[in-house]
Amino acid sequence: MQKTAIPLSKRYLGDEVSNVIKEQIFNLQYHRGERLIVESLASQLGVSMTPVREGLKLLVGQGIVVYDGKSYAVFNPSRKEIQDIFSIRRYLEKLSAFAATERLTAEKLDALYTLQYHWGEQSDVDLRQFIAFDIEFHTLLAKSSENERLLLMSLPINEQCHLLRLWSYEHNFPKENLAKTVEEHISILDAMKIGDAKKAEQLMDKHLLKGEQIAWKMYDNFYSEVKV
Repeated sequence: MQKTAIPLSKRYLGDEVSNVIKEQIFNLQYHRGERLIVESLASQLGVSMTPVREGLKLLVGQGIVVYDGKSYAVFNPSRKEIQDIFSIRRYLEKLSAFAATERLTAEKLDALYTLQYHWGEQSDVDLRQFIAFDIEFHTLLAKSSENERLLLMSLPINEQCHLLRLWSYEHNFPKENLAKTVEEHISILDAMKIGDAKKAEQLMDKHLLKGEQIAWKMYDNFYSEVKV
């Protein structure tokens, strides 16, 4: 796929380059493990190589890009690493659900319900829209926990998980996943509404385990020939 040139402002170039490359990765313009050539990116973005290196280093810190001391590439986790990422996310999300239950205001709870109802009414949602919706829900929950360290730890892990799911669903996205996800999100919110933090935590764990099982199934269908 041809990479589109994107004009950038001259301020905070490293951050902007990081955001552009991340967007391209999440748009599947780069494959897992694909090398990211500093010179090519600089030419594409119309900047020098310094902000490109700065942007790539930021993505290395987020776990989206890896650096072997010589070159950069989109991360290409082993099967064990994928399982580790899923496990870490599950524990962080359970903590987020528990903490958010104790701190979530009625206004924020209503906003989360409204988000679910909106997406529940959509009849034709593509893979990227689904992932964006899921990211928004879990990010709002992490923010509602009012635990800044938890939020900072959750964001990169969530992004890694969602990229893994993009790869898993790339060839066959089951549209019924949206309705199931909305239903499970609402059940978590219902537990939060009555102040049952333990139930919210348990429902979150169940929700994420289901998502992992589906992602593994799709992953194995299309990456079985790749040694991971």
